[in-house]
Amino acid sequence: MSDHSRTKTILEKALDINLDPQFYGTFAEIGAGQEVARQFFQAGKASQTIALTISAYDMTYSDIIYGKEKSGRYVCLPRLDKMLDREYEKLIERLGPSRAKSTCFFSFADTVATASGADKKSCHGWMGVKFQSSPGSEPQEVKLHVRMLDKYRLQQQETLSKLGVNLLHSCFYKRKSMQEFLTGMFDQIKPEALAVDAIYFSGSEFKKFDGLYFNLLLVEKGYSQACLVDSSGQVQNPQDFLWGKSLLIQRGFFHPVTNTHLDIFQRGQEHFKKEFNVSARARALQKRIQCQKSGFAWII
Repeated sequence: MSDHSRTKTILEKALDINLDPQFYGTFAEIGAGQEVARQFFQAGKASQTIALTISAYDMTYSDIIYGKEKSGRYVCLPRLDKMLDREYEKLIERLGPSRAKSTCFFSFADTVATASGADKKSCHGWMGVKFQSSPGSEPQEVKLHVRMLDKYRLQQQETLSKLGVNLLHSCFYKRKSMQEFLTGMFDQIKPEALAVDAIYFSGSEFKKFDGLYFNLLLVEKGYSQACLVDSSGQVQNPQDFLWGKSLLIQRGFFHPVTNTHLDIFQRGQEHFKKEFNVSARARALQKRIQCQKSGFAWII
């Protein structure tokens, strides 16, 4: 007797996409090899889905293809944006005239730094999909920052490959609700294997998705350790948002903010400046926790 409630394996989900004549696209992966594309090749019928795979390991080659980043970084959101945009535009330009009426084009990209058990650096990366929900439609986008928490590189790469397949499958087939999309994203992945620090949705297909609430759901489900929100209410990736900044963090429940809270912060700030010799520019970038809502800190 078949079990209709059984969760599909990663290869079965990849095969779902490979057997769907509607979706056709490219995979660009930097830093961790062709991990996501590998799952589609192993599932079979990959020629029906994959127009091109590319992996630019060498930094010079990567810069030639996508341009240099002002920050000098390779694992960052601007690099992911360039990868998604360039590969998507090439698809439309080269295959649009012959396939646009029947094909939903997509570009998948990730830029990832892996680390072995002996390294002190964490394994982290940006991953995203730019895709059409119907032939000829405006593109939709989903982008996320992920940290791999397994100790060894092969485990990290395997988790990365699973997340990539799940992300594509959810984008193509699980857009009816946030809960369905989220559940599909983490099929066959243990919560302790990764942490998603931030995820972003754009496009008409995701208008019904509340981005902030979705990120808070990641914390609730154990797939994120915290949710960082800036003064404009936008979810931020902590590694990027706090990079190069001096921080003064004040714990507490601010319902409401009182003079005592402000006094503690003022005295802490004065001590911080003296002890750490914070520059004028760094002081201008300081952020403080001023209030807390529903158990989650809001940074302003």
